[in-house]
Amino acid sequence: MQAFAPITEIRGHDGTVIKIDGQYASHYRRGGMQTADKIEAVAKLLGESGMVSGDQIADVAHGLKYFDRAGLKDDYDKDIYKCADWLHRLITGQFLNEVEDESGSGEK
Repeated sequence: MQAFAPITEIRGHDGTVIKIDGQYASHYRRGGMQTADKIEAVAKLLGESGMVSGDQIADVAHGLKYFDRAGLKDDYDKDIYKCADWLHRLITGQFLNEVEDESGSGEK
């Protein structure tokens, strides 16, 4: 397994630097950076862009959480499905199971 150096900052498209620091459960530290810190940095950059609403930022945050921890806390496929579910909601306004229920398939 490859060792990663801790990420201590994220640089935004405008050159803004966000410092990263914190300690959380191991399944929220993939890549040497806390998931919460990644979410906060991404949310801040999206919010500052003015192109993304608060609800959409929340959807991105949930998707990032499940993507980042995939296979570390729960089953990999389960976490990836949850990530896809939140990103689907971001794009369409509906969770995947809501779309599947409308189709009458009853499958998830």
